Amino acid sequence: MQKKYKLLIVDDFEDILEILSFYIEDILRSAQVFKAQNGTEAKAVIDAHPDLDLIICDYNMPQGNGGEVFAHFRLKSDKPFVVHSSDSLDMHPEFKDGKNLEHLPKPVQVSTFNEIVTRYLKEIPDPSLDEISFVAVALPLLHRIRKSPAPMYIKLGDDHFVRTTHEGHVFDLEEIQKYQNRKISRLYLERTFFPEFIQHLESQFSTIINQPILDSESYSLARASLNFLEQARDQLGLTPEIQSLTNKNINMVLGILENNPNFASIIQDWNSSEDSFFADRSTLIALIATSVSTKLKWSSELTAQKLVFASMLHDISLSPTERKNQPQLMADLKKSKPPYSDELKHYRNHSVVSAELMRKWPLCPPDVDIIILQHHESADGVSGFPMKLDHTRLSPLSTVFILSLDLAEYVIAHAGKKKIEDWIQERRELYSHGEFKKVFNALLTNPQNS
Repeated sequence: MQKKYKLLIVDDFEDILEILSFYIEDILRSAQVFKAQNGTEAKAVIDAHPDLDLIICDYNMPQGNGGEVFAHFRLKSDKPFVVHSSDSLDMHPEFKDGKNLEHLPKPVQVSTFNEIVTRYLKEIPDPSLDEISFVAVALPLLHRIRKSPAPMYIKLGDDHFVRTTHEGHVFDLEEIQKYQNRKISRLYLERTFFPEFIQHLESQFSTIINQPILDSESYSLARASLNFLEQARDQLGLTPEIQSLTNKNINMVLGILENNPNFASIIQDWNSSEDSFFADRSTLIALIATSVSTKLKWSSELTAQKLVFASMLHDISLSPTERKNQPQLMADLKKSKPPYSDELKHYRNHSVVSAELMRKWPLCPPDVDIIILQHHESADGVSGFPMKLDHTRLSPLSTVFILSLDLAEYVIAHAGKKKIEDWIQERRELYSHGEFKKVFNALLTNPQNS
């Protein structure tokens, strides 16, 4: 009887977990595959299953990197450990002279993946397993690849599958939401189409992993954000390079925050499985700001890092509830006059408090405190707060951030019902002076025409 292997895949990108699972399905049809999205989850799986036959693990992840997972695994087992990373093993001393250690470069090639797995596990497919005629496909991955290269099925029972789409079907977010509402998380692919599906995944791999990071379990805000990004991708200059840089910096900031208890609420908001508001909003601001700064040729990696830090930490002094209720707090503040209620006083002053926290934090890059201090100021010098600074008194990066925050919140408020052209027409006069004019014009520049 053929051995049923146990494997663990670890990566903070859910799409990569799904892709690698597909690859394993192709050569290890009876394998039991565990998944983890950070170091802490991976260690828990190792503790529960010390008899794992192989681990495939990313290096740069939140809550414990690949080196920590490797060290933990070696306390239990000397079985194969594959580092799936764009980093070389030489970059990390914890992997020096490691036994049964392999490097699988990103982006993964299916041929390299198959060679490594079969070499360590010496798997010979059992012909009897051909009776497994359908393979599950996660809904978020179907949306990422857009056009399915094969018909997809719904599973109604152990051996009862009904075709729901044809080859070439395009999955949009509205359709994905309908499946989610019916408590359907996966569709199914006939195994005969498996090689073709894997080939399609491989061709789309770079595009998939460089898409914006949006929570795959909550689509209410993600739908608006993704629709907007799809409509405005070229105009905003959201190239794969910009998206990759933004994702890289977000993961870097998350890794730093996890080691500081003062940022526990930010990490909790980011990882919320019930509500993607904070992650979606922060990511959208970061993507727009990084793109605009690149168009302005302020494209150093440090500049991108500053904007991502500000995108994730500008509301650090607000509670999670206050962060989510900002539209109402902002509306109440605009309608009120001094003396303000304690709640509105706190909200009106939160950028000052947040900026001071950043200024005192040694790991925060320079200028981030200034961006955060000024992020609620306005180009007109009247409607902003807390200092009512006009465009002549704002830092250049603050103008980029203020405009990016404005556009991101416009997208969220209108839930995909309006397009970037509507925002442009409504804001053209407001952003027609000084540094704001330069930033606004940069945002309008289509990189394909420049």
